[in-house]
Amino acid sequence: MRIPVHPPRRDDHPGQPDAAGAQWASGDAVGEIGRPGNVLGLLPRVRLTDVDLAPGDAVLFFTDGVVEGRRDKEMYGEERLRRLLGASRAMGAAGIAEAIVNEAVAFQSGLPRDDIAVMVLKIPT
Repeated sequence: MRIPVHPPRRDDHPGQPDAAGAQWASGDAVGEIGRPGNVLGLLPRVRLTDVDLAPGDAVLFFTDGVVEGRRDKEMYGEERLRRLLGASRAMGAAGIAEAIVNEAVAFQSGLPRDDIAVMVLKIPT
């Protein structure tokens, strides 16, 4: 299965902050899709990248409220998110999404300062 997912490059829309990102999990591998950028569908122009997916793979779309969540001066971060996605990839889409939201909120002592939105696509086995 192939899906196009690539947010616009930041320099395509100067002055607008990165608002979202995408990651994938396949077997033991977890990685970023494209570059962080604006939400797909929000702006009229996007650059797309094809991603080959296999049964059991998961794709995660998320807003910056996940990775930019703070506890004191420490940010939740992309690496922590990649580790969680890798650890939860055997779950269904709803379980992965719930695990990510729960951990991102808990990291911020239950008081997130930004919106947190995730969408998980899980390819059936």
